[in-house]
Amino acid sequence: MIGVHHNLCALCKTTHIIPFILETGIYYNGHIIFAVVFIKEGIQVEHTDSKTIANKSASALLDDCKSTAKRQLLSSNPDPTAAASILEELTECVQKGIANEIELANEEVAFQAEIRKKMADSWENYTCADAAVNATKPKRDETWRGKKVAVMIDRPASKIHTIENFLTEDECKAVEAAAAPRLHDATVADGSGGSHLSESRKAKQAAIKVHWEKEDDGDLIARLSRRVYDYVNHVLPFEIKENGQEDLMSIQYFGRGPDEEKPDRYMPHCDGECTGLDFKPGNRMATIVMYCDMPEVGGATNFRNSGVHIKPKQYAATFFSYIDPATMKMDSGFTEHSGCPVVEGEKKIVTQWVRLGVDNANPWNSFNTCEFVWYYLTLCVEYLLHKSHPFRLWTNIFLFYSGYQVFGCSKPITIDCKFYLVWQAFFSVAIICENDGGTTL
Repeated sequence: MIGVHHNLCALCKTTHIIPFILETGIYYNGHIIFAVVFIKEGIQVEHTDSKTIANKSASALLDDCKSTAKRQLLSSNPDPTAAASILEELTECVQKGIANEIELANEEVAFQAEIRKKMADSWENYTCADAAVNATKPKRDETWRGKKVAVMIDRPASKIHTIENFLTEDECKAVEAAAAPRLHDATVADGSGGSHLSESRKAKQAAIKVHWEKEDDGDLIARLSRRVYDYVNHVLPFEIKENGQEDLMSIQYFGRGPDEEKPDRYMPHCDGECTGLDFKPGNRMATIVMYCDMPEVGGATNFRNSGVHIKPKQYAATFFSYIDPATMKMDSGFTEHSGCPVVEGEKKIVTQWVRLGVDNANPWNSFNTCEFVWYYLTLCVEYLLHKSHPFRLWTNIFLFYSGYQVFGCSKPITIDCKFYLVWQAFFSVAIICENDGGTTL
């Protein structure tokens, strides 16, 4: 569908014809192509848009190089060696011109990206502060299994969807019941495989293990989790399995009134890498956030770099992926998101972070260094529990647990785990386990 918006920007009267410049915004397949139409005396029409400008620039560049090559051919003898040399110079001319154009384009993109990110800060504050702000309108609507899907962003490495009625009230109750005895202060990833408490995230959370062996018996949590992976595979071509994936995460935010200085919220962040670089096997590449309870005031989900403001409905879900399946490049910040402060009421969500490259032999925590250390420490302790030397047993348990704290990890959530300390942990545990006849790393 094509629509045109006109803006008359200049009007000049003459005795015969009224020449004018007309700016147009042409909407084609969801994209805006900016164009300018020049209407001159004698009814000569010149039409320019972003594509014709690019074509003219490329043609001018090629014409210059061709002219140089043509002059050289006319002035030289018909020698194959000379012709080859001229062809090489032509190629070099075009390459230099293209490189210069690309450099200028990259500078422009970087400049505009910097402006966009600065504007995003103000946009984030504005949308979170005003509870009456309308949700962003989707680019298009789709359906999946009879559920309405709103496509907010559809870029190769950045997709954002909302799905109505994604989960049920019974599924929410099952998750909440499983989470209740495990709730603790929420943490954020520290970039080295661990996580830590942060003022940027105020909430309670609990990991929920999915009992896949009960799926055929109608287990509600397994049923919900299966739906999550089905939707991920509906959007992305990876055939993701549940094996080795992270647990479901129940997260709860509580409103304490408009005067609360540190309300429950989650500041802007990326769930995976959002640097535009190559994907690293085992890392996160998609997320589904499911909303069980929404507060009376606050709690919206923002994707500030994409200009997407979502006011979720109860039992709906927000899906977003941050990988380009064709190039395996990561998103460059368009899926950075936040949870606006919860002012009144409670916000209860269920989140699944989805990884690519994990399985039973290589679970998600084998890609997280602190969790990996803790896994092998546990193996050693379990082995030592079967030893018949109590003194040696408790001595080693003391070494394990004190060493674990020294190395900067904290059960059940790891804290400030540094690579060199983790390496020392591996080395120390290997020696201890090996000396006691236990599991060797």
